[in-house]
Amino acid sequence: MAFLLQHCDRRDVADRIEFGEAAYGLCQALRGSDGIRTARFYWVNADRIAILTEAESMEDFDRPPKPEAASALFLLADLARFTDEERWFDPGVGEDTYRMAGRENNFKEPSARCRRAAAPSASPNQTSRGCTELHPAVLRLARLRRGITGS
Repeated sequence: MAFLLQHCDRRDVADRIEFGEAAYGLCQALRGSDGIRTARFYWVNADRIAILTEAESMEDFDRPPKPEAASALFLLADLARFTDEERWFDPGVGEDTYRMAGRENNFKEPSARCRRAAAPSASPNQTSRGCTELHPAVLRLARLRRGITGS
């Protein structure tokens, strides 16, 4: 699982309603892309939105966009500046990348908190490595998503 978080700041000449509609249109277009599970936007304040896209893997974010998604992206770019982008991925992917770099001998044992999470009563968010230590922002967004989608 991978997440892409993008922040967009409204341009001074852009209408807020058009700004929100363009963000919604981009999310709809992204949902039709291969490997994308969901895309939603959230208002941060009156002039800023955050777009959170969830995909099967990081590679899904690197594919060329479909024409609908490219069109929607440029429509939003006419109204806003993309000011920040973060890519978040599953802790197991990070560990695999670390090992692939040939550093597996330097990998430390999981923390006590992580080892407790690997117990049989661990949460459903447990990865194949048995660790649930995600960034607090990822956990907040996951809770928010469950509240919104009811899953």
